[in-house]
Amino acid sequence: MPTPDWSLQYAPGTPKTVATLAYAHLGDLLRQTAAAQPARLSHSICLPNGASASLTYAQLDRYSDAFACHLRETLKLEKGERVALQMPNCLAYPIAAFGIFKAGLVLVNTNPLYTPTEMAHQFKDSGAKALVIIDVFANKLLF
Repeated sequence: MPTPDWSLQYAPGTPKTVATLAYAHLGDLLRQTAAAQPARLSHSICLPNGASASLTYAQLDRYSDAFACHLRETLKLEKGERVALQMPNCLAYPIAAFGIFKAGLVLVNTNPLYTPTEMAHQFKDSGAKALVIIDVFANKLLF
């Protein structure tokens, strides 16, 4: 059976092909953005108690580089291995996510509200070799 031509369903004027992207991967996108606009805010958070914090692109690039090095050099994770990331919306999340991408690893997003059974199933099913978790959720880990 021949492959259907999905472009017949596209809206008028929609190109059939996508141009080559200027970035090799998401870590490269961050690196180039940090070089072009280092002081620009990349992420901010405001907590219910009024506390707030932000990261610039330069900070995010530097911290995620350090985390990528930790994953590869200290934890000895190999390119293509999976790392589960179980965090709420916080400034540590983009640092960890970009560090995972820069290290050539695969991010496995895990809902921090999962039950211990759901967590165990996702970690086993995904083949995650490491877990990045916020301490308030660690009590749900099954060993």
